[in-house]
Amino acid sequence: MNDFHERSNRSSRLPALMATVVFGIAAHSQAQVGPLLWEDNFDTLNSEHWNVIEGDGCPNLCGWGNQELEYYQGDNVSIEPVPGESGNSAIVLEARNETVESRAFTSGKLDSKGGVSIQYGMIETRIRVPDLDTGLWPAFWLLGTSTASWPAKGEIDMMEMGHSQAVIDETHPGTSMNRFVGSNAIFYAEEACTDANPTCAASTAWQTDNAYVANTSLSDRFVTYRLYWTDQSLRFSVVDNGVEYDMYDAPIGITDASDEFRQPFYLLMNMAVGGTFTDAMQNSEVTAPLPAKMYIDYVRVYEYNGMGEVTLGNPVEPETGTFGVFTEQSGTSRSLEAGETSDIYIWSTGSLAGGNEPAYEGSEVISWDYTAPGQWFGGGVQSRQPLDMSNFEDGHLSFRIKVPTDVGFRVGITDTYTNEHYIDFPAGEEKYGLVRNGDWSRVSIPVSDLRGDLVALQSISYPFALLNTATTPARTVSIAIDDIVWEGGGSDDGGTGTSDSDGDGVDDSADQCPGTASGAQVNANGCSTDSVKIQAEDYVNFVDSDVGNNGGAYRSDDVDIEATSDTDGGYNVGWTTPGEWLEYDLNLAPGTYQVTARVASLNGGGQFSVSRGGASLSSSVNATGGWQNWASLNLGELEVSAAGTLRLDVQTGDFNLNWLRFEQVASDGGSGEPPTGPYGVSQVSASEAEFYVDTSAWADVHYSINGGSQLNVRMTQEGSRNVYRVTGLSAGDTLSYHFTYWNPDTGSAVDTAPQTFVME
Repeated sequence: MNDFHERSNRSSRLPALMATVVFGIAAHSQAQVGPLLWEDNFDTLNSEHWNVIEGDGCPNLCGWGNQELEYYQGDNVSIEPVPGESGNSAIVLEARNETVESRAFTSGKLDSKGGVSIQYGMIETRIRVPDLDTGLWPAFWLLGTSTASWPAKGEIDMMEMGHSQAVIDETHPGTSMNRFVGSNAIFYAEEACTDANPTCAASTAWQTDNAYVANTSLSDRFVTYRLYWTDQSLRFSVVDNGVEYDMYDAPIGITDASDEFRQPFYLLMNMAVGGTFTDAMQNSEVTAPLPAKMYIDYVRVYEYNGMGEVTLGNPVEPETGTFGVFTEQSGTSRSLEAGETSDIYIWSTGSLAGGNEPAYEGSEVISWDYTAPGQWFGGGVQSRQPLDMSNFEDGHLSFRIKVPTDVGFRVGITDTYTNEHYIDFPAGEEKYGLVRNGDWSRVSIPVSDLRGDLVALQSISYPFALLNTATTPARTVSIAIDDIVWEGGGSDDGGTGTSDSDGDGVDDSADQCPGTASGAQVNANGCSTDSVKIQAEDYVNFVDSDVGNNGGAYRSDDVDIEATSDTDGGYNVGWTTPGEWLEYDLNLAPGTYQVTARVASLNGGGQFSVSRGGASLSSSVNATGGWQNWASLNLGELEVSAAGTLRLDVQTGDFNLNWLRFEQVASDGGSGEPPTGPYGVSQVSASEAEFYVDTSAWADVHYSINGGSQLNVRMTQEGSRNVYRVTGLSAGDTLSYHFTYWNPDTGSAVDTAPQTFVME
């Protein structure tokens, strides 16, 4: 009808469209109206179905975007007897000449958003309007429940009166506005974009006879309005004195270009005073007799041609389990599908364009090229219908991202009330699992951090969005995002009695290792059968000897955590002292595991132990050359009988801990040789060397450049391999490397023969 936050331009003034965009004609022979699905006869005002609108749209949308002159208030909405119809009542919207706030008029408005939504059927309403003269603008209309902005959500105007005389004269010269009623359907079309119409709103009423002209005034008497709606067409009609008249010459066909009309809509009714639709732009130009009452006798929805659905209450069902935003992984409870139930938007079209990065998993990826250094960038995944993510309050948003080390970004979510909140990832900073090595990294943000103080989880519009930080990149870069999921939404049984909260394929009732990492191989009990890496900062319980977090990072309790410069892991635990301990969830299947710790120490002399179920391992930490000079420490084998709690006890402090890794020990057939092909060199070029280790075998790769200190770097997982790359090499550099693997026959680590390459 007219609210600017739902629309931009007056529907009757939208530019004409090319013939290929205008709705086609749909036949309506043999149409059949079926049973009544829902009705409201307005004997009372049901607050569960209807919202009474208050205000003048300020401060964000003063005059409701159409320069309207009224202030809507609840006092102007009432249930009253219908004049001359004993025993019948109607809802009344009354316009008055009274000042509220800065407005000279008041009136009434209702909508059914969140109370009643409709998709298809025959919608019928019986309405009586007052003498409109100049300035009154009564309407009965529908808006899409979609999260899209207007006009992409769609608008259906069943009846509008009070047009300016110039608009009426375009098709019916000299007709009084009290005899003229119009209808309209508005949608988004790129072909409608012009400087005068920046919203790209396409109007079926533009330069079209979309009206009914009565022989006598329509004021102070009832007329029935109907919308016949299927997935193929819209048909508007008026029933006047028992005779039905079509508003358009033929039904309006719905095409893929206008599929907004294949979504649910909610109802609105109001009587505006003045504004761009009318000939009254100033208070003094309103000549309609006031007070004036608009009566709505009833609203009814029938099945039509076998179609029609009415949803009472909030149409959004809470999501559960593991919800896919953009992923091809199995194990999700439900997933959005780009182009069907979601849209991927680039907001900054001047700085972002589609990229060519390969996917992390599957064949689909969000790949963007940033092409305008110094300019902002942003985009995200918008669900076409609101999402209720309230079950994920204690869950996580996880995603894979490939982003250069020197590029900062922000990740956030937005609700349908325009509230939003973002987490900053400054350039060079690693947190929430982000590893800045130029390759794919998995980030997992607690929803409790992501939502901030205002975001309404029960009505989410953008379940994932990415923006630049305050410092924009100074060069062109590529950014890729994949495998975006919300995890930890509780039961996802869908009425079947089963649930799989972590998406590992094992029902929660039998899952002894809840919260298994996405993509992990598990046994029948839902526990990982290959390997687990525990980040030091992800403890579930602790004892710390001093008050406060000395590192000031990641968490706000007493454990001392700082950002790490290690090649794998965003944070490390430090400032260790005797008697401190940390506990972790250890989600492993029963078996024997090789345990490795990633440690750093300036002075050495530290000692700690890890234990689980009566089995324990102890180790000393030698000096590594600095608090951020990292080395992998082999602790030996630990027998794990079941999933449970792992405890790390500090006997002597002065060491930093980044992570603990558990790799299952597998037999190699007794040969004493490493399994065939567990590790190797993918490629060596003039500027890069790439190594791999199969995930079925435990191994580390050590390398040195030009005789420098050897480094032991844990690799990132890509499919069935752990892969890492040495970059920044120059012609003439000497690269030496060897592998260390675990020999189960001897129960010890074995080094391969060193290999050397000279970069060409």
